[in-house]
Amino acid sequence: MAKGKVRDKGKEAWYRRTVCRERQGGLSVRAFCQKQGVRAAAFYFWRRELVRREAARPVAAAFRAGAAGGEPSGNGSR
Repeated sequence: MAKGKVRDKGKEAWYRRTVCRERQGGLSVRAFCQKQGVRAAAFYFWRRELVRREAARPVAAAFRAGAAGGEPSGNGSR
């Protein structure tokens, strides 16, 4: 297991929902953050971090790599 801080899955889930709501809201990020009581710097950090975490997921990476060929990459055995 990697060393470092233990992830707070509740905080991550909250920011995932918050980022999703911001995308659907039609407000500027600054206005959205003010309305939600979220620091804009924290919002931008989490938006970037969630993209990074999603890209690092093994399953997501396997499907992205195989997307050009229409098949997920891997050995195909289960």
